[in-house]
Order: sequence, then C-alpha cells, then structure tokens
Amino acid sequence: MGPVIIILIIGGVLIAAGIEGWSIPDLLRFKITNRPGSGGGNSSSGPGGGATPPQSKGIIQDPAGTQSPLMSTAAYARIDQGVDYSQSQPYTALATGTVEDVVSSWAGGTGKAVYVKMNTPVVVNGRTYQEYYVAETTPLVSKGQRIRVGQQIASGGAAELGFLINGKPATLVGGLGAGTKPTQAGQDFFDLIQYLISGSYRGGSTYQAK
Repeated sequence: MGPVIIILIIGGVLIAAGIEGWSIPDLLRFKITNRPGSGGGNSSSGPGGGATPPQSKGIIQDPAGTQSPLMSTAAYARIDQGVDYSQSQPYTALATGTVEDVVSSWAGGTGKAVYVKMNTPVVVNGRTYQEYYVAETTPLVSKGQRIRVGQQIASGGAAELGFLINGKPATLVGGLGAGTKPTQAGQDFFDLIQYLISGSYRGGSTYQAK
C-alpha cells in the first residue's frame, strides 16, 4: 500500500501528514469522534431557513469527482430513507455517471425519482455506495442518459436525496409521517453532503485520500 495522506481540520487549522502503510482500521482508531447528532431536524432555524441539521460524524474515503447537488439556499428538513431538502433551483448530479432509471412510483411529491449510478463509488463511514437518487420533484433527465457532475437532473422544490442499496432506497424505518426514523444510508448521505459543503466535519474529522 502506498502512502496515505491524513488531513485534519481542527479549529480551522489544517494539518496534513503522510503515513506509510496505514490501514482503514488504523485510520478509524485515529479519527476524532464528534458529538453524536440527533436523527432529524428541529424547530430552530439553520442555513437556508430550514431545520438545524444534526452534527456530522464519521469518515469519508475518496469522494473523487463529487460535488454537492445542493445550492447554497437549500433548506434541510430531516433524515429518513435519505435526506429531505428544499430549494428553488434544480438539483444537480452528485457525480458523473449514468441514469439507471426514472421511476414514477415514489411515495411523495411528484411521485417521480431519478436513479443514478456513479462511475466511481464513494465510501462513507466504512460503507461503499455507487448509486443515489433524487426524488419527489420533476426529472430533467431520461433513463440511460450519461450525466456529468454538476449537471441539472431534477427540478427544484421539496425533495429527498439519498443512496440506493442494490438499486433500491433504504428500507423505511418507523413508517411514514412523524414516526419516520433515520436510516444508516440516510445518515451516510447527510455526512457526505456536509463534507462536500463545508470541506470538513464540524468538530474535526479525518479524511483519507489516495
């Protein structure tokens, strides 16, 4: 294994070191643990005017070629199967890839969703994901279409974004409505988005890049 670059952001100070032969368990033992966040939003106002999001936590490995699908005005709502956001501008592609499907059986919003397979998978909190979705607004792409990172793929509005597991959203926990609870995939997607927005986890984190 080649050198691993560890980047720490602590109190706004960037610290980097090259370490030979470190494994993922080594990195996990080395990471700074954040204060656990709540599973969903609350009544206080956060960036974009939505609920205050929970603290991010965990480790992201190689989010190569990815960028946030959100605009700076996006408002966070909660974490469930994925993450609920709202914004007036279209949602963009998280990464370069291919539209696997455009479904019309989603429960909520327009009832439609865009399923995308990324060319390069990402690893969040030790779990690998290669597919994601944008649901509940109007698709701007078609099945089989190749898309580039940053391309508009779904109209603005109240939407749910998240990872797909074996081509499907994570199993809903707690049912629809107020009883819905965060899934692991939903928390992982939120952690990735927070990393892409801020460049670090609040409270400190580690990030491995090849």
